[in-house]
Amino acid sequence: MHSNKRPLKHLKGNLEDRYLDYQVQNLKVSPLNYHKPLNISFTLKKALDDADLIYIQPILLGSILENPFSREERDAPIDFAYQQNLKVISTIKIPDGYTMELPESKIISLPDDAAGFRFIVKGAENLIGVRSELKIKSTYLLSSIYPLVKEFYANVALNNNELIVLKK
Repeated sequence: MHSNKRPLKHLKGNLEDRYLDYQVQNLKVSPLNYHKPLNISFTLKKALDDADLIYIQPILLGSILENPFSREERDAPIDFAYQQNLKVISTIKIPDGYTMELPESKIISLPDDAAGFRFIVKGAENLIGVRSELKIKSTYLLSSIYPLVKEFYANVALNNNELIVLKK
């Protein structure tokens, strides 16, 4: 029987190394099953030190944060090997006494619905919900649409790096 505790401990250590200012809590990973999506959930807590401005990047991992298509031109087709659905959902609890400035929600896609991206941000009372979802439906894209793919991924990365600003 395979124990799930060792990979969880390793993942928690990696998260703590990556997010030094945060405390990682409630880490859960769905059992590895190649027929179902892998779900990782955790809570990050951070002391705020009574700052007047707080900047929060809600998409820290699990999606595209840098454009993988950096070349000016591409001669070969793009082969993703398999369809993808990268979904990150963040819920942020706002401390009392702060107001929020939220980035705009965006929905973008490639021609023929080859890929789509949704970045949805909603705030109400003391909670902010952020959802980033990237779906790659077409696994093979011709090099002729490379400029569109490059621009699409640039926009995905830009939106996933958007900041939420909290003001006292």
